[in-house]
Amino acid sequence: MLSQIFRSRWGALIIVMICAAGAAALIGTGENSGMLLDAADRLASQQGELNQPAAEVTDPNSVPDTHDPSSLTEFTPDDELVDDTSGIDPTPPEEQPFQPDVVAQSDDMVIVLDDDPTGQ
Repeated sequence: MLSQIFRSRWGALIIVMICAAGAAALIGTGENSGMLLDAADRLASQQGELNQPAAEVTDPNSVPDTHDPSSLTEFTPDDELVDDTSGIDPTPPEEQPFQPDVVAQSDDMVIVLDDDPTGQ
């Protein structure tokens, strides 16, 4: 499809004009600055605004001392941190022995393995 555009000289001219207009909008012309220069100027002004308050805050003499020693907290002793847990017993239940009578009475389909696992 790209080769079809450039077979026509008018199609090629339109593509060249669109590219030139896009470049002029981004970079700018002699009497008008482009979007890239406007964005760079905006970023430089914002960086200057941010640097001024940062310089004021980093001065240790300008920060008032608001630390109140009476607001210090004490550490909790280890005995109070230990939680006496209660809940479900994590030990597994005892296994029930196999009861063939119970299996024979159920309506569920049961798959029985006839092979001896020891191979005898």
